[in-house]
Amino acid sequence: MATIKDIAAKAGVSIATVSRVLNHDETLNAQEETKKRIFEIAEELEKFRSRVRLIACLDTLEYLARGGRLPKTVAAIGNKLQFKPIITFTKEGEIEVVKKTRGAKKAMRDMAVLAEECKIDPEFQAIPLFSQDDTNCREYMATLQEADLKVEMKQPEEIGATIATYIGPEAYGIVFVES
Repeated sequence: MATIKDIAAKAGVSIATVSRVLNHDETLNAQEETKKRIFEIAEELEKFRSRVRLIACLDTLEYLARGGRLPKTVAAIGNKLQFKPIITFTKEGEIEVVKKTRGAKKAMRDMAVLAEECKIDPEFQAIPLFSQDDTNCREYMATLQEADLKVEMKQPEEIGATIATYIGPEAYGIVFVES
């Protein structure tokens, strides 16, 4: 759900007012028009959130094993075979492995195909993402251009340290709004 801070900023009211309206506080002395606007904004932001998509690739399985999310033996074998898991978020917000690809170039091509299938909304810029080193991210951006994906992209953004700890260096991907 959109945060009350987001709703308050868009509605031009306080966070407390948004909280009280969304919790149906009967003691709140606010105009019906304000209450209606807050509910409409909350609904609009929630619909928008469901259109945000992520396609990402982990360059190594080592950090998933370090974090206890994958057995070390499986990670070692996967790394030797150059498996590159391609992940996304489901509409419910769960992480899902959509494909396990062998080799970095193939992973980038597969990710470009997935991005094309998603029908990116041209009204919003896509945001390329990377963890620590942007080399893979820039190669992926070139792959998207070669695939003739018609989308405007911002400059690559670095993934925060908390997530980077689990996915490792050189992970990369793209976040966009789906039509």
